[in-house]
Amino acid sequence: MKHSVTLWILVLAMSASGQSLLDAPWRAYDVADFPDFAPLAAAYGDVDGDSDLDAVVAREFWFSPGIAVLLNRGDGSFDAERLFNLSTSMSVGDIALADFDRDGDLDAVTSIAGNAGTDSRIALWRNNGDGTFAPAQLFAAGPGPTGLVVADFNGDGFPDVVTADNGYVAGSNATISLMRHNGMTGAQAGFLAPGATTVGDNSMRVDAADIDGDGDQDLVVGHASPAGGPDGINVLANDGTGRFSIVQSFTSVPGADRSSYAVDFADINADGRPGGERTSGGLTDLFFSDDSYLNIEARRSTEIAAASVEIVVEGTAPTDSPSTIAFVLEAGQTGEPTRQRIELFNFQSNQWEMIDERPSPFADTTVRVTVSTNAARFVQPGTRLLRARIGYHDRGVTFISWGGRLDVTAWEVGG
Repeated sequence: MKHSVTLWILVLAMSASGQSLLDAPWRAYDVADFPDFAPLAAAYGDVDGDSDLDAVVAREFWFSPGIAVLLNRGDGSFDAERLFNLSTSMSVGDIALADFDRDGDLDAVTSIAGNAGTDSRIALWRNNGDGTFAPAQLFAAGPGPTGLVVADFNGDGFPDVVTADNGYVAGSNATISLMRHNGMTGAQAGFLAPGATTVGDNSMRVDAADIDGDGDQDLVVGHASPAGGPDGINVLANDGTGRFSIVQSFTSVPGADRSSYAVDFADINADGRPGGERTSGGLTDLFFSDDSYLNIEARRSTEIAAASVEIVVEGTAPTDSPSTIAFVLEAGQTGEPTRQRIELFNFQSNQWEMIDERPSPFADTTVRVTVSTNAARFVQPGTRLLRARIGYHDRGVTFISWGGRLDVTAWEVGG
């Protein structure tokens, strides 16, 4: 008998008015057949470079663990799975995608919990550039790593990995572990030895966001009660270097019992907290200032058309009829791959006009764009208002939390 396991995907249609409708059927795709099965987690990103979202699935079954890659055909359907396996008993716990070796494509990283939390490694699968992956390279992690999240936790511009540890040995299931990126590229890219932080028994899941608005990535860890429930979460603040400390703890919602340790971030009450806007210094400090910055956290969902991160800044021109306008932006972002887009508001056509688009810089980079033809269209008559919009557009980012950091915006207006 053939035993297959499927990945279920709901495709949401969009009405003419822009309202999401649940009017499309579920679609199921084989992930693998026995014994290459037991999908546990999935990550989505453009792994073959054709600008649509593919699925990479973590498979935990102890006899033949690994990942399954399902390439998007471009119409929301997927090709047959391609399997990339680990050795027997190296059961996978979670998965994320990021460009760890800086070669321009998305690699995969998985936690390896092993049988009942007996392993203590993560696996880095390097993308060959076409959606196939080289054999996994293994790095030390905490005991029994289960949940996993990728973000730049120490501000060096490279993606790090944090695991929620649920080890088999008593006392080894109460930590999270940070594996810092070694700062290298290409084949030398990898991770340093793990650093552990004690967070409480049965650490199962972890997520990241800038919770306290200080510009770095903090953590929420979901843990299961040793007695079977209720479960709960711990909130950990990052000091900016990748050192974490618990600042709050919560028990699961009333009535929750077992298996309520999953964690995720969303701006549920629309107050600008994850994922919303973070400021260090006032907005006025954006102009000609490199001492303070604005960090904007991206929406969780991948949006190809709409910007995931966006800000509008305004200024005043010295004249209604400038001969030239130069817009200067110093910025960077913490997710790959994305596109950086600069638009100026055209007061003659009453709409936004794109003046520059390029692959988003990962580190702070200065971009200067000059308009010398009919520059007056970007100045509002009478008020001399100037308006610019800077957006970062997701092209398959798989960091749990990412954002754009804007250090300087400025206009230079000529005669």
